[in-house]
Amino acid sequence: MLKRKTTLKPHASGALMLIIAAEYRHHALAIAEAACKLNQLRENWFNLPEWIERQPEVIAGYPERIIPKPEYTAQLNQRTLTTFYNQKPAWLVNAHEQ
Repeated sequence: MLKRKTTLKPHASGALMLIIAAEYRHHALAIAEAACKLNQLRENWFNLPEWIERQPEVIAGYPERIIPKPEYTAQLNQRTLTTFYNQKPAWLVNAHEQ
């Protein structure tokens, strides 16, 4: 019988925490760091900081609203997932190779 290497434990906040066996911790942290970096790169491609304004959401706990600056609305509307993966920007290819 296989021994489980991960465990879900309740956290005080009500969320479930994934507890990873020590021998996998290094790999899990590396994957989490790479995913975080890739998400940040992708977010910057979709919502260039100079093309948008971030405004607080009216309901607490929700992410900020992303409002396009009027002069960049047309360019932002063309930045879709299809465009993103068809163009395969060099930074995306490089990030996947790392």
